[in-house]
Amino acid sequence: MDGLATGAKYQAITVTPASPSVGAEIGNIDLTNPLTDLELAEIKRAFLEFGVLFFRDQEISFEDHARLGEYFGPIG
Repeated sequence: MDGLATGAKYQAITVTPASPSVGAEIGNIDLTNPLTDLELAEIKRAFLEFGVLFFRDQEISFEDHARLGEYFGPIG
């Protein structure tokens, strides 16, 4: 299932539900680079839809992890 139940599709990322009730694996993304506006919008939409997101096989630095967190609000 790639996209929302309403039929909206994801363009920049892939979204694979992890279970029938919660969670999805996000693919086709490199978290070592800043996210595009479209990638960020789709990640936020997937988070609202699935509640928990998994980013598999990402070898990210502390700085990459902090940058990802800052997309969702101030950290610290």
